[in-house]
Amino acid sequence: MELIEELKRRNVFRVAAAYAVVCWIILQLCDILFPAVELPETDIRYVVYVLAAIFPLLMAFCWFFEITPDGLRPTRRVADDASIRSETGRKIDFVIIGLLSVALAFFMYEYFARPEPLQAAMETNATSAVDAASVPAGDSMPEKAEKGPALDPRPSIAVLPFVNMSSDQENEYFADGLTEELLNALAQLDGLRVAGRTSSF
Repeated sequence: MELIEELKRRNVFRVAAAYAVVCWIILQLCDILFPAVELPETDIRYVVYVLAAIFPLLMAFCWFFEITPDGLRPTRRVADDASIRSETGRKIDFVIIGLLSVALAFFMYEYFARPEPLQAAMETNATSAVDAASVPAGDSMPEKAEKGPALDPRPSIAVLPFVNMSSDQENEYFADGLTEELLNALAQLDGLRVAGRTSSF
């Protein structure tokens, strides 16, 4: 109990909570930006590795150092009457509230603004079918493709999202996990171009 109280006193728990929200926001940004800059989404795991490596260093920093009116000082050299830990803790609380607001905005966009993956896929397929049907019999569609940029000669594949067909909504994570594992396995194959998660969904 004394250790827990000391962790609270040194604001370690507050910093850990703020860092967790920051990590979530960073991963959401990577999920959006990686396809935009043509990076494979499987490389997000490297971002996870870096964030995980920073966490223990940040916790150790919070334990051994403290912010004072005179700047950063080792905690053991700061007297209790000269400490401003409570003020620092309140500032961290405001930072957490701001970060949670940003995370909530991402959440609202993900689940309300963006189209459902299956619905978007169905709309794309329907549009492709209409376009193909509207081409006269004498025209050839490859002529249009020749006018565009050079295509990647490698065979490509896209993994569509698995759907939880059970009545238990708690199994949703299992369907998402299957999709991620299949994407990661296919990405390891040489000579195969795998569409990113956001692009294929």
